[in-house]
Amino acid sequence: MSRSGRDRGAAAVEFALLMPLLLVLLLGIMEFGYAFFVQATVAGAARVGARYYAIAYNSPDATTAANAVDTAIAMAKSAVPDPTRVDDSATKFTTTCAAGAQTTFIVTYRYQSMTGLFDSIVGTSLAITGKGSMQCGG
Repeated sequence: MSRSGRDRGAAAVEFALLMPLLLVLLLGIMEFGYAFFVQATVAGAARVGARYYAIAYNSPDATTAANAVDTAIAMAKSAVPDPTRVDDSATKFTTTCAAGAQTTFIVTYRYQSMTGLFDSIVGTSLAITGKGSMQCGG
């Protein structure tokens, strides 16, 4: 079978038309996977911070409580992909620790896309929030 002169470049043209679409699809899958990974990591970091605070908090003394909070935040920051992207103003405990009470730790992380191609769609200030709750000891 021989091809006519008109059909010779058809495959190359079809490839050139479909390649950008397939590339965007592939990069979208990668970005979604990365965002899912970051969300799981931030949730884990919140659990780590809440666990440390529930265990380390043993006194209503303001200095001891502040040290426990600072250490819990530092531990949570060390568990995320980029510690500098943790929003310190939104990272907090919702309740103080008392024997038998439950404390909740909220970590807010400013997401940055892996490739940067979708920043115009999702924005550069997308916040991912993780919550961790633990029952305080006594």
